[in-house]
Amino acid sequence: MKRDMELVRNIALSVRNHPKWPYAKDLQKLLEVEPDVITEHLWMMRDGGLLDTEMTADLSGFATLHLPVRLTWKGHDFADNVANDGVWKRVREVLQDNQVKSASFSVIARLAASQVASMVGLG
Repeated sequence: MKRDMELVRNIALSVRNHPKWPYAKDLQKLLEVEPDVITEHLWMMRDGGLLDTEMTADLSGFATLHLPVRLTWKGHDFADNVANDGVWKRVREVLQDNQVKSASFSVIARLAASQVASMVGLG
């Protein structure tokens, strides 16, 4: 499965904004994403150091997140930098919109951080 950075952004913001219900099924309903897609992205985000949680899979293969589920420092940095819709729009423009889904995490994170730095007069 290909990584979808738009979905990574939405998951990071959802976990940040709703820390009391960090279950895969809740994210799947909120984001209207197929269970296998949300499950794989949660695993990738955990592997990438954005989420800190214990994860298992039920008999159907759906991820079950056990408390505590939270964003890591790196996850918070990413969520904070991409939370602003104007920043995210600019990232999409720079990447010509259709490349957002396939660009690497490091490229998107750097672009977003650069946009935020520019907004506060550091860039």
